[in-house]
Amino acid sequence: MSEDTDMPPVNPWANHSFSYPPPPPPSRNTLQYVTHHPLQVGPVTAVVSQVSVEHGSQARPESDPKGKKRQHQEFVQGSSRDEGQTSATKRRGTDEASFIVPDEETAKRHFVPGPDREAHEETVRKLELQLGLERESKEVANRRLEALEAQLAVAMKEKIQSEEKRRMEEEHGMEEEEEQGMEEEDEVAEALAEEKELRAAEARDAAKTLASKTNEIATLLNRPGPPPQGRRIDAPDGPFPEHPPNRIPQFITPQVQKKRIYDVIKETRSARIPAIRLAPAPGVGGGAGEGATGGASDPGSSLGNHPCIGLVHGIVEEVLKRLGLDSLESARKGNRSSQLKRGLSAMTIGRREQQAAMSKEDDILWKRALREIWRRTYQVKSIEQFSSYIPADSGKVARCNSGECPPAPDDWDLDFGPGFKSSLWNRRVMGKLLAAIKAARAQQAGWGVPDVTDEYITAQLYDRLNHSQQAWKKWQPRLIEATLAAETEEQIFERVDAARAKTQKRGVHNTSKSTMKYEEKADDVETWEFLDKMINYLGKNGMSSEEEAVRNFDGLVQSVYIVKLCSWREPKIEEYLDLVDNTRKALRTGRGAPGAARIREAKLGSSPPPTNMPRSMYHPRWLADMEEKRPVYVEEHLQISKEVFEILDIVTEEMQMESDDESV
Repeated sequence: MSEDTDMPPVNPWANHSFSYPPPPPPSRNTLQYVTHHPLQVGPVTAVVSQVSVEHGSQARPESDPKGKKRQHQEFVQGSSRDEGQTSATKRRGTDEASFIVPDEETAKRHFVPGPDREAHEETVRKLELQLGLERESKEVANRRLEALEAQLAVAMKEKIQSEEKRRMEEEHGMEEEEEQGMEEEDEVAEALAEEKELRAAEARDAAKTLASKTNEIATLLNRPGPPPQGRRIDAPDGPFPEHPPNRIPQFITPQVQKKRIYDVIKETRSARIPAIRLAPAPGVGGGAGEGATGGASDPGSSLGNHPCIGLVHGIVEEVLKRLGLDSLESARKGNRSSQLKRGLSAMTIGRREQQAAMSKEDDILWKRALREIWRRTYQVKSIEQFSSYIPADSGKVARCNSGECPPAPDDWDLDFGPGFKSSLWNRRVMGKLLAAIKAARAQQAGWGVPDVTDEYITAQLYDRLNHSQQAWKKWQPRLIEATLAAETEEQIFERVDAARAKTQKRGVHNTSKSTMKYEEKADDVETWEFLDKMINYLGKNGMSSEEEAVRNFDGLVQSVYIVKLCSWREPKIEEYLDLVDNTRKALRTGRGAPGAARIREAKLGSSPPPTNMPRSMYHPRWLADMEEKRPVYVEEHLQISKEVFEILDIVTEEMQMESDDESV
């Protein structure tokens, strides 16, 4: 091994002791001095010591107590100076504050001479470069922090502004809602005030009209005039029982009262009640066509003198000869024929015929069985429980009645709306129930009752339907005419209780039907029989549609009924109904409230056509159009009766005089 490699390098400063005087306070030329005198105390001291060791410098001997004491004092003083720096110096970093500025002699004494100076300068330059980079990085970090703080401030400001804007919008919306609610309340109050003023004005006008009419009547009564003309009424000569007074006493029998009314009508009949006759319509001829009712039973019939009668007789005789018969006999069907003439349905007639053919005990057993089936089908214990029943949907019922779609197989709901008895929906439901009854009876050995017709069972089911609908209807709210509002629940209970009490107190009253024309055998009895039969066919649904209105007639305000047209009805029926109305007015005796005036207008009504009427009572064009467009509706809903009903013409007095002149 050579000397150069075996011997460690000699450090001339190994035995030299360094002394560190107390550093002066920092000044403005700190950075400038650091650039030329890189002597640092604090964090950089360790770096300088490390550099000295790397270049062969030896540390101060540990046996030097004075050096340790001075080093400790310098460390404490440096720490106190670091703590006493200002906030501005702290923001710039600890690099500036850690430098001291020694005097020139101290600096010369502590500088390293010799060849290691360049290494120290290089180290100092590196430290300066590192210090500059750290300072720049801190400045960049500070700038970024300031930018982030600015962005955060802007974001917080925008958030506060948005929150404030949203709050203001909510307050504005609440104010608008409050203003809108106040406006609606004001409108309702104004409408109520206007309605109140209108009613008050109507009441004032009515009071003025009543006062003017009262004054007019009083003026007419007080006006002097000639004595009344007419028959003089003398006082009766005999006592009271033989000659009753002119006024009816308080306590008399109904028979006596009816007799007196009959006497009054009889005295005025010739001047007030016209005799009415009917004759076959021109062109009908009363032959073998559809319009002939045949025989002398028809009012105004003149078939015996018709020129076609001889031809018909010849044809009948020829047919009898070919058949080998001497005469043609016809058997009268008895009750069924007479009942059909009265307008009864085939179902009702079939039930009556079945009841006549069975015992009363069997009839009672069948009714009990059908009532039990009805209760189990609709899960009720009595008919009164139908008060809370929910009927079938009106939309489905309307579509079914128009022939579009029948009820579903599992749909047993009932239709309780207007015309429920003739509803096609109820007819389908009754048909399904009839089929179920027949199937159950076949599986259960006939229930121990005799066989009956389908018409009998259907009629009993329709009775159940009618009772159920009545129990449901009486609990439905009705319109109160005084207030034009529906009944409340309490009012419904009061009405039902009052009706029940009235029914319990009311006895069974037998009504008798007798008229003057039957007693006198008047010549137009057949006419009124014809009209009675026609009205029975029409029923309440066959009348014209009416709507109530108020009209002013020369300053007199009255309630009237506007009568509308029936597009399905034969036009001549309108004349018959006018005839009945006019005759009713002629028979009026003055008692009771007068009827409201009825005004006819050329508007179509909404009343549905009745069912089971003869073909001649329907409008020909309307019926032909319905048979072409809706044949199912005509066949299943209308059920046109096959009975012949002749439409006759009203014979006025002028027509009767002309016919009398022709006969003379």
